[in-house]
Formats: sequence, structure tokens, C-alpha cells
Amino acid sequence: MLRMNLLGVLIAFVEWYDTAVTIAFSHAIYYSFFPNFQKELAFKTELLLITCSCLGKPIGAYLIGKFSDNYDRLQAAKVSFFLMIFCSFFIVFLPSFQSIGYFSLFLFFIIKFIQGIAVGGNYATSVYSIEQSNQKFFISSLTSFSIFCGFFLANTFHSFFYRFDQSFYNLFAWRVAYFFTIIFSLPIFWLINKESSLKKVINYEENKIYNNETFEFFRTCFLVLLDVIPFQYFHVFLPNYKRLILQYNETLIQKGIFTTLLTINIITPFVGKIADKFGPMFFLKSSALMMIFSFFIFHYIFENFAKFFIADIYFGVMMAFCYGTLYCYLPMNFCKNSRARLSGFALNFTTSIVLILMPVFSNSIEKYILHILLFIGTFSFALLSIKDKSNVF
Repeated sequence: MLRMNLLGVLIAFVEWYDTAVTIAFSHAIYYSFFPNFQKELAFKTELLLITCSCLGKPIGAYLIGKFSDNYDRLQAAKVSFFLMIFCSFFIVFLPSFQSIGYFSLFLFFIIKFIQGIAVGGNYATSVYSIEQSNQKFFISSLTSFSIFCGFFLANTFHSFFYRFDQSFYNLFAWRVAYFFTIIFSLPIFWLINKESSLKKVINYEENKIYNNETFEFFRTCFLVLLDVIPFQYFHVFLPNYKRLILQYNETLIQKGIFTTLLTINIITPFVGKIADKFGPMFFLKSSALMMIFSFFIFHYIFENFAKFFIADIYFGVMMAFCYGTLYCYLPMNFCKNSRARLSGFALNFTTSIVLILMPVFSNSIEKYILHILLFIGTFSFALLSIKDKSNVF
């Protein structure tokens, strides 16, 4: 069982490290695969670059998750993980725009879309780890911890390579960072081969069937917003906006990102441990309330956001409360014969919708009132969606 829990944690680390490389090096990847656009259009294009990585995730979550629910979680993890690593290997050696023109751009989007399908299917591994563990929230929090270790490492590589010659950084640094995805995956290949094939997961007589799975699905989508909107807005959107539009100093931006990631990684496992003993309700509801309050603070100091150290710590604590509980809580909304499929699909479907809308909302970034009302309404619905389901597993 320890080996299966470790497998889930490592898979989460590798797949999100790969995603974090796309985010951290988005400007350099843009340089390799796009012609020279104007600054504002470049910003939108970089957001689109990040978005394309997630568009395949709902498809993979549903199809591979269905196979996982009905037959074998480990075999589902094998297929999705091998496909993801193959795509990373292909990207490392993909010719740039200067070599083959727009065909390189087409290939990049196709590969990232296929990789998204693979990553979406890997959610089943985390679901199985949670199901079998006696410390469900702690194991789930370790998976979240590994995700942010992936982000932390990707941003470390970015800071390191950013000091190199600009042409090397734009053309090769991101390829080296992607290549480490393959290196980090080697222990996972060993663990997958060691782990024996799991027994069939389904036992309909032992599973509680909810009367309204559609309602549970949309309730879960609202809960996913507790993670997706703050993370994408503050960790993906704003750093790129400050880098390209506001022309903030890169070192200042990176310090803010590292402060947030470090805060999340320190606190998240403790939150999971406490939630196993006392339940997740306090942390989930506190996280939602902090998110509502955060948009008043961050919009008020928007022009100096990167200079406020306390804002980065506040965001880290807020997200640690979320990550220490949310991703163990989400599968509780569904019975075992639909758990990986529907909770994984809700997670990735909601993420994709938010990412698709993000470039659209980039034109209204200065309209503080619109954003505050939007986020308050969203998180108020999410707060109302939190119900005690601690006895489901």
C-alpha cells in the first residue's frame, strides 16, 4: 500500500512539474513557436499556450476515469502516464518556428492537447490512494504537496536559466527543463512495473448510489473553483501580466512566486493531518472566506502587488487550507463506480472553462468592481456547496 501511495504522489509531482514548465517558460516557448506579435497580443497568446495544455484533460478524465472505475485503476495510470511522458519527449526535440514555420506551432498544440488527455486520466491514481489509506486527507495533502514541489522546481529552473544568455534561454532552456520530466519519471516506471495488477474496483452491492449525480457533479464544479480561480489568477495570469504589460522586474516576480509556493508546501501537510482528526469543514470554509476577502486586498494594492510580501504569504496560507482538504473531499461526492470518472471530469472540465475565459477577461483587468463582484459571487456559491460528507468512504 505504501508503494501505491508513493506512486500517486510521484505521478502528481511529474505531471505538474511538466505543467509548471509550460507556465514558467511560457515566454520562451512563445518565442520559439510564434512570430513576433505586439506586446498585448503576445500576452494573450501566452495565456492561450497555457490553455491548450488543459483542453484535453476533461476528455482524458472521463474516458480513462471510466476505465479506472469499471476495471483497473493501475492499468489506467499506466496508459495515461506513458502517454504523457511520450509527449514530453516529443516536445523536447520539436523544431521551432524558425525551422519549419507554422507547422511547428500546429504540432505543439496537438502534442499538448494529447498530453492533456493523458494527464486528465492520471487523477484515478490519486483517487485509489485516498480510498485505500487510513489517513485520507494526509495522503491527499501529500499529493498536493508534491504538485507544488513540481511548481517550485520548475520555477527554480526558470530562475537559474534566466541568468544565461538570452538566445540560449529562449531557444534551449525550456527544452532542458522539459527533458527533466523524463528523468523524474524513471522511478515511476519502476514502481508501476513492481505493482501487481489491481483487482476489479467495482462492487455494486457495497457502493452507495446517489440519487442525483448531476447535482453532485455541478456542486463539485463549484468546489473546484476554490482552487482553479485563485491559482490561475494570482499564479499564472498576474505574473505574466506584470511581466509583459506592467514591465515588473523579473526577480521581484520570482520572489513572490517562491514565497507563495514555500508557504503552501510548509502548511499543506499539517492541514491534511489535522483534517484527518477533526474533519475538513473548518479549513474548506475558511479558505473560501479568505478568497472572498483576498480580492478586496489584492485589487486595492494592485499596482504594487509584487512588492507586498504579506500578500504572497496570505495567498499561500489560503491555498494551503484548500489543498490540504479539497482533493480528498471531492471524491466523497460520488460512489466508487463513478468516483474517478466524475470527480476527475468535474476538476478538469472546470479548469478548462476558467482557462478559456481568462484571455477574454484580460481586457477588463483594470475593472476592479467587475472582478470583485464576479469572484465574490463565485466563492459564495462554493462556500454554500460545502457539506459534511466525512462518512462516505
